[in-house]
Order: sequence, then C-alpha cells, then structure tokens
Amino acid sequence: MLIDEINAIEASGIGTDNEEFITGMVAIAVPTKGHDGRLLATLATHGPIARMTFEQALGHVDIMRQASQELVASIAE
Repeated sequence: MLIDEINAIEASGIGTDNEEFITGMVAIAVPTKGHDGRLLATLATHGPIARMTFEQALGHVDIMRQASQELVASIAE
C-alpha cells in the first residue's frame, strides 16, 4: 500500500494530502531538484478546506513548479 503511494508520487511528480493526515486540511508539494537531478528541497502549500479545496490546491501545481525552478536558478547564481 505505501509502495503504491510512493509510485504514484513519483509518476505524478507531486505529493498530495487530501485530509489523510489531518481532517479538514489539504496539502500539495512539488520537488525542487538541482541541475544534477538530486532533490534539494520540497515546496509545499497547505490549508484548511474552508479556505482551499483539494481541487484548488491542485490548481497551484504549475506555479509551484515554476517557483521551484526559479529557486534552483537563484541558488545556482
């Protein structure tokens, strides 16, 4: 079961939490990888479902990936 979740995260490139950890809280995360492909950090956002639904959180994936790339670029400078 855990290995299935790990494989899903690897395939999608995002980690998600749709109230599995804390009831009423959602979260998404994207990896920040260096130019060599190694993981440097994880960029994440979370919030209560009263402010952000799971679907709304997923809508932030593209901008988070862009921010992750910009972070790597600023570190390399």
